[in-house]
Amino acid sequence: MHFLWGNVVVLLFWLIGLLVLYTVIYLAVKHALNNAQSLRELRDEIRALRMSSPPHGPTSGPPYGPSDTDRGNWT
Repeated sequence: MHFLWGNVVVLLFWLIGLLVLYTVIYLAVKHALNNAQSLRELRDEIRALRMSSPPHGPTSGPPYGPSDTDRGNWT
């Protein structure tokens, strides 16, 4: 009879452990999906704000660095 109770305790221990593991993975995936959706919405809002305002500040120059006229005479 002692052998049977030992098996039941071990089985319950494994079931509880697997339930905790499943819950942790489920919550991690759920929060990751929510964060991805929030980041996607935030990215779209930032993109919309950038497109709606005229360029100004340090990002208003040429996209690949200074042009030939901005470099000065280095020779």
